Amino acid sequence: QVTFESQVYNDLYEQVYGNKIDLKITDQNGKVISYTYITSPGGTRYRMGAMSEGVFRYEASTVLDSKRETVQGEFLVTAQNIESQNLTADFGLLRKLAEGTGGKFYTTNQFDQLTSDLTKIEARSLIHSEDSFNPLINLKWVFFLLLFIVSVEWFLRKFLGAY
Repeated sequence: QVTFESQVYNDLYEQVYGNKIDLKITDQNGKVISYTYITSPGGTRYRMGAMSEGVFRYEASTVLDSKRETVQGEFLVTAQNIESQNLTADFGLLRKLAEGTGGKFYTTNQFDQLTSDLTKIEARSLIHSEDSFNPLINLKWVFFLLLFIVSVEWFLRKFLGAY
């Protein structure tokens, strides 16, 4: 994920908010993507979604005191494999996760205890059911059938004279 932090200052070096920031990002193939956002006291960061690996150039611009201010630069996006950063097992974290989720923590020395605990556990079956109520008035064919029957009865009564 790429995050841009924008800070706009006036001539007295006071931070100014409410400026519209136009951000253009160009990838190494020349494809340009444009973004627009407005800075606020709690929102000077603009987070973009995950981007593909590569070198990108950016150009950010805003209007300050009727003058266009522009900043340019480039950044590199590389893949990070978080799991390969720390290859040592964190037993403290594993114990904490087990306690927090109602589980148990076992080491390799406690393998017999693990197997006996697993055999004691009785598997629970889950039954899911779903009930729905659909009134007959919502069925169009029932409506038209009733309308047809009432219409035929009315026509027969009028035609035969029995009312």
